[in-house]
Amino acid sequence: MAADGDGGMQCLPLKDMFPWLDLSKEQTGCIEVINSSNRIVALSVKSKRHFLNGRLYTSILLTDITEQIKLQKKNKQMVDFKQKYEQTLESLFDGVIITDKEGKIIYINKAQEQIDNVTKEDVYNRKANEVFNLDNGSSVLMQALITKKDVPERHQYYINMVGQAVNIVTYGYPLMINDKVIGAVAICRDTTKAKELAEKVMYYYNTRQNDQAVKAPAAKIKANNSYYTFKDLIGNNAAFKEAIRWAQVSAETDSSVLIYGLTGTGKELFAQSIHSHSDRRSGPFMGINCAALPESLLESILFGTVKGAFTGAIDRAGLFEQVNGGTLFLDELNSMPLGLQAKLLRVLQDSTIRRVGGSQDISVDVRIISSLNTNPNEAVEKRVLRQDLFYRLAVVSIRIPPLKERRDDIPMLTSFFVGKHNRKLKKSVKNISPEVMNCFLNYQWPGNIRELEHVLECAMIVIGDGGLITLDHLPQHLISCYEQQQEDSCIHDHELNNLVVFDAGFRKLSHQNKRKKTNHILKHKIDSTERDLIVKILNETQGNVSRTARILGISRQSLQYRLKKYNINRTSLSALT
Repeated sequence: MAADGDGGMQCLPLKDMFPWLDLSKEQTGCIEVINSSNRIVALSVKSKRHFLNGRLYTSILLTDITEQIKLQKKNKQMVDFKQKYEQTLESLFDGVIITDKEGKIIYINKAQEQIDNVTKEDVYNRKANEVFNLDNGSSVLMQALITKKDVPERHQYYINMVGQAVNIVTYGYPLMINDKVIGAVAICRDTTKAKELAEKVMYYYNTRQNDQAVKAPAAKIKANNSYYTFKDLIGNNAAFKEAIRWAQVSAETDSSVLIYGLTGTGKELFAQSIHSHSDRRSGPFMGINCAALPESLLESILFGTVKGAFTGAIDRAGLFEQVNGGTLFLDELNSMPLGLQAKLLRVLQDSTIRRVGGSQDISVDVRIISSLNTNPNEAVEKRVLRQDLFYRLAVVSIRIPPLKERRDDIPMLTSFFVGKHNRKLKKSVKNISPEVMNCFLNYQWPGNIRELEHVLECAMIVIGDGGLITLDHLPQHLISCYEQQQEDSCIHDHELNNLVVFDAGFRKLSHQNKRKKTNHILKHKIDSTERDLIVKILNETQGNVSRTARILGISRQSLQYRLKKYNINRTSLSALT
């Protein structure tokens, strides 16, 4: 049927209306045609032939399936993308877990199957908490769903659904669409083998220690005598000697001690010295770096384990039991996870510990000396150190000054390390040249005493035998810093000369005014200028009176007179500027 020119309908042959239709047979299928609007349209075609009263009729059913075809193509693209995405996830070494918005697992990759010894079918559509035996607070997946925020990396220990102990490092993040949570993802790295290896090492260590204790008890006493003492703390700097005085006083008590200072300042030397001069010196001393181990492993090393707590677990005493009657040194305590800090607080309050997986409280008698590589107040403010634990541990608090604050000790320390490494390397290096000493005195020493020793050891390896250590023997970074300091010093000296000339002008004017007995205000101004100049140079020389006198071009006695005259306290220079 088709419209004629008069608005009526006329009959047209089917082959003219549907040229793409084969009228010789019935037809079922899909075709694409261009309609009157020049738009490609997908049609579902069903044609059927009928005989009625001896005549042949053909019925045709056409359905527009354009949108349906588009949807099918889009679904196919999504399926292809999903397959490629899953292939990528399956190739990862890290485990991947994906849940829906209710916390039900909808996918795990092959690596996660191996970590938990399960299959995708075992965990599909099951709650993540049930599969991993974790509550909402400890599960990164549930935390991501609840908080709608990324969950930072954490160490996690759990018993999986087949009864195996699993240690992983994991982090999670929510899946969001239009600010709505549709699921969560967790990335997991297996550390179980590393923990088992550490357990074996600790087991071997314990066995060896027990054998030594049985076979040669004298060796244990000799080992105690090898600890550092206060005689090994080298330096005459006032702040350093004050730290030693505090440490000596604390050694006479059994109170907890907190030592803080930058890396390389000698915190463990102080800890061992306190132990060596305490009533516990005949007992064991053990130190552990809290930043070097994951939480679950650190917990088992500190508190011990009971057999069956997890796969491979044995009855093993932790450090608290091993150092019973002695001293435990917790280095870099601010790196200890907060959850473990809470357990440590319980030990300090009750003097009891409980092994991992155990139910029995064990009494311990241990003195704790801890250290921080940052200011304690900053650690508390940044929430890396519990405030209540800080109050418990810092009964006595000792700050060790960095090397840049005790430059007057550098000559003594240098002589000591040269002698030490002469014996170690079997050499006969005399000392360092004046240029090197000048370099050392002006360097900032970010690595502190440890860096100074390593620099000297490196120089003594390079120099060969005999002679003085010169700038040519120092590491390049130190030479570069020294050269930069020399350039800055030239500019600084030029500025000082201008100040001294300016000061001299005031002095001349002052002399004239004094003779005329006029203008007392000017004298006050001159004194103020002279005082500010002295304070400025003292700050630049870190309070070194001799260097300050040389720069000002006056004698040391004259400078001492002015320090007394202007009431300048070298110990609080920064407050005066």
